[in-house]
Amino acid sequence: MRDLSELYLYCYRVAGTVGLAMAHTMGVNSAQALAAAANLGIGMQLTNILRDVGGDLTAGRIYLPRDELEHFGCSRDHLLQLFKDQRGPDDRFRALMRYQVDRAHRYYVRGMSGIWLLPPECRLPILVASRLYRRILTVIERKGYDVLRSRASTGFPEKVREAAIAFTIDRLWSRGETCPSTGAEVLLEN
Repeated sequence: MRDLSELYLYCYRVAGTVGLAMAHTMGVNSAQALAAAANLGIGMQLTNILRDVGGDLTAGRIYLPRDELEHFGCSRDHLLQLFKDQRGPDDRFRALMRYQVDRAHRYYVRGMSGIWLLPPECRLPILVASRLYRRILTVIERKGYDVLRSRASTGFPEKVREAAIAFTIDRLWSRGETCPSTGAEVLLEN
């Protein structure tokens, strides 16, 4: 990828369109809900890219934009050297990853704020999936952005916790709680 516009287009085509297709399948057609669905798909694809940096390097792929790699003093060769040395991320790589993780979080905020717009019977699985995927970003942060030596994943306790939070939020929505988009963002974030 040359730049953010190429990364965005890739993520939109791979996962944003899945969010749109799912929304349409659920009978959702409002502009706000569709934009949220596309943003959630993009956030999830960005998460895939970030957790798989090491694995993608071994397969000869890198999805991070070249201009952003350069901005943080990184290159494909630099990442390959870090990977081969198995010494973990350096300060440049951590700064790059922090920037990328922050971007993905912003897509989740925009995407998850529209979940309450879905039909009530569709909300819970989407909410659980989005919370679990977003939690991977927290794991990446907690590991000091070391996605070169191991793939970030959530453990069973985190999965149970996120599912319980999603279930509670869904119950509040189903009981007629009003949830404007700013309120949803507060409820959905930790």
